[in-house]
Amino acid sequence: MDTYVQQITNDIHNLNAVAQIEAAPAIHTTPPTNMDGRLNASIQDTAWMYRLQAQHNTLAAQAVQNAAVILAAQQAAAAVQPAAAPNINQLLQMIGKLQQQQQQLLQQPPPPPPLAHVMQVKNALPNKFNSSPSHAAAFLDEIENYVILNPMNQDQQVCFALQLIEGDGMHWKKTALAELRNPVLPVWRDDWGSPISVLNP
Repeated sequence: MDTYVQQITNDIHNLNAVAQIEAAPAIHTTPPTNMDGRLNASIQDTAWMYRLQAQHNTLAAQAVQNAAVILAAQQAAAAVQPAAAPNINQLLQMIGKLQQQQQQLLQQPPPPPPLAHVMQVKNALPNKFNSSPSHAAAFLDEIENYVILNPMNQDQQVCFALQLIEGDGMHWKKTALAELRNPVLPVWRDDWGSPISVLNP
């Protein structure tokens, strides 16, 4: 990432020596140590690099436009010299091509900057829950920490937690898993008149 930032900074200075370049976020120079901090730093770094790339593209487009103006002026000056016959059509075609190139450059999306490195954390599976109420809070904390480091959708989180239940909770575990596989729908799901008649006797 530092190599990319150095390259884009040099390119901006080459396009405009007095251009003001946004400094790196403070969190970039003092990397955090916890997972949330590293994720926040990654988001800030990526947004900052996108802004640098957008500034570079704007300056590059301005450089193309300036080059087109200079070239047109040079061609016009050469056309009025006595030794060369003026060719207005050729000059207009050249200016038109330069304008097309400039438009194409402005329409091109900026290349995405390299993603900031996010450390992959390997953590052990939570301890199994023996259905004891005194261990419930610790079990839920372990589950929550695990799914933060290993993202899952809601159904996957429920199935994962149920797989770790043993002891007196086995009957409830089997019932919950069965309901996930075959959810019980209300008897009036195909007839909305039934619940309305109950609510409005």
